[in-house]
Amino acid sequence: MKVYRQFVEEQKEKQNPKVYGEQLYLTSKTQTKEYRTKNTKTKEIKITQKYQKSIIDIPADEFEEEEIILANGRKATKKVGCWKNLLIRSKQGNNMKDKPFDLLKVEIWNEDGSEKIFDRDMFLAVSGQAKDKITTQEAYANYRTRFDVETCYRFSKQNLFLGKFQTPNKQHFMNHLLVILSSWWLLYAAKEEVKQECPVWQQYSSINQATKQAEERKEKVDFTPSQVRKGIGNLFDTFDKTPFLPKKCEKGKGRKMGASQNVATLLFRH
Repeated sequence: MKVYRQFVEEQKEKQNPKVYGEQLYLTSKTQTKEYRTKNTKTKEIKITQKYQKSIIDIPADEFEEEEIILANGRKATKKVGCWKNLLIRSKQGNNMKDKPFDLLKVEIWNEDGSEKIFDRDMFLAVSGQAKDKITTQEAYANYRTRFDVETCYRFSKQNLFLGKFQTPNKQHFMNHLLVILSSWWLLYAAKEEVKQECPVWQQYSSINQATKQAEERKEKVDFTPSQVRKGIGNLFDTFDKTPFLPKKCEKGKGRKMGASQNVATLLFRH
């Protein structure tokens, strides 16, 4: 993706005002990228090169560094840089010249700062009239809450048929959403009771490490929805199954010996 700095140089009065300044790319380093285009008639392949200047070559307006603990219990260092009042080109007919935004670049490094834990950096945009009132830490913390939303959508699509259920009736779809919400409530209510049930071939060292470190700190580990789903079957086996068993009923007496049945009744039943 490309972003632009605002043009701040002096311009002539009669000249059409220039808004977009230097072009920058959201890449980890400045590079020269090759593009291959094929001519449909001659079948010739044309190679063109384009210089792409990275955003990291421009000093950030704000920079924060903080030590954090990841979900697996690993210590890391979070580095966040912020560039103020950048622009993007118009998209889908929307004029973006008067809509500057702040760009955040988030890097996660290991504890000693020797290498990155995630190869690809995360870029966030803060826009709107009140963007200057939002600090870098608030913007990052607010976006982090979206991870739970994305996890909810992914789990619902993979296990609760959120993306596969199709119906022309709106009420049927609302009923299906009610079933999904009930399932999520059940998973949330059971997370305190279930135990981690994972086959040997699915053991993950990061989960075991996080559980071990949490036990050392005498803290309770919150299971993910997938972990709760795996262990909730054994929890259901501990319930009294009497209310859920089919009700017993007496067998019908049947016809007495020698009794005959009307042929019209048989045809009607068929």
